[in-house]
Amino acid sequence: MDSYKINTKCVQAGYTPGNGEPRQIPIIQSTTFKYDTSEDMGRLFDLEAAGYFYTRLQNPTNDFVAAKIAALEGGSAAMLTSSGQAANFFALFNICECGSHIVSSSSIYGGTFNLISVTMAKMGIEVTFVSPDCTKEELEAAFKENTRAVFGETIANPALTVLDLEKFEKAVTENQVEMFILCSPHNPVCRVWTEEELDGVLDICKRHNVLVLADEIHQDFAYDTNPFVSTALVKGGKYKDILIILNAASKTFNLAGLIHSHVIIYDEKLMEKYDAYIKSVGSAEANLMGLTAVEAAYRGGEEWFDNVKALIRHNYDYMKQEFAKELPKIVVTPLEGTYLSWIDLRGYIPGKEVEEFIQKKCRLACDVGEWFSFTGHGFIRINLATDTKNIRTAVERIITNIKERQ
Repeated sequence: MDSYKINTKCVQAGYTPGNGEPRQIPIIQSTTFKYDTSEDMGRLFDLEAAGYFYTRLQNPTNDFVAAKIAALEGGSAAMLTSSGQAANFFALFNICECGSHIVSSSSIYGGTFNLISVTMAKMGIEVTFVSPDCTKEELEAAFKENTRAVFGETIANPALTVLDLEKFEKAVTENQVEMFILCSPHNPVCRVWTEEELDGVLDICKRHNVLVLADEIHQDFAYDTNPFVSTALVKGGKYKDILIILNAASKTFNLAGLIHSHVIIYDEKLMEKYDAYIKSVGSAEANLMGLTAVEAAYRGGEEWFDNVKALIRHNYDYMKQEFAKELPKIVVTPLEGTYLSWIDLRGYIPGKEVEEFIQKKCRLACDVGEWFSFTGHGFIRINLATDTKNIRTAVERIITNIKERQ
């Protein structure tokens, strides 16, 4: 199958029917599976034999789809999880346990910020947040003897400053870091990393045996400036053996309600370790309806998605032009990726007043910067994947209410 083109793999990979078996991947809906002896079941429970006994733990349809994803990505294996945050959690929890410690940039995606600072804290995993602009001494002070992972992003949120690779490498080596977490394209600052930028970070991680957890869920939303380059393709796949890639169709086709995210791991031993951990905690796998929806979306959704991207670009251009004309001190971050816009209002409103201004004065339900980072005061994140009339309403309210303050 390696010699086939990607279009053929989309149809053929992951499932090879036997004589008289269904041509397409069957949807197995049974919750349980029959075995002839209790000894057979015992070997399954003890993870001594491969097979299925309870769909909540493992299902043939899920495995066929995972195999297809692995073939498409060139990996040894893949695993489906219920959501992107679930994949994030399992990847971290695979090397962390109660009593472990994580060092994280303060400028990360808000959902992951809460996962680390709230959910994992309840499990006894401590985190120390540091500013992307911290000094060498401040960064070193954050590390402890029980530090197991570093969570950071190559472009800081919200300042868009490039990660200091020299300082990053020194912190990795001196503190024996085991994992680095990368968001590409970046949410919420809409940045798409170039292959050169990714190569700089991945090279450091590979030289120091650091696993890289790459969140690439916005991969289909890349525009004119930088084409998206998966971490798996950087330098011809040079870094595959250190990668754990998280992805899903939920952003591209608005399918978040249908559970179907997936994890791609190229190293067979790492995949075996991850798989064993997932099974040991009884993790729910992907939703069968979600798998059907994902396949249908990628088979027939190209024209629809092209129209969505055109709408996002139109909404962004309209909003940026209106702000430039009416309130030129508003800074709209360039749209390189995602369907979001990261906007700096501090030229007109003090940072800590922005949340109340947006929610109570403008009556807009958009995200504010401090939800993502304690350095985010003064910023808002607007979803551009909506009808233009909604963007027009939001822009008009912001302009009108700022002018009333002047």
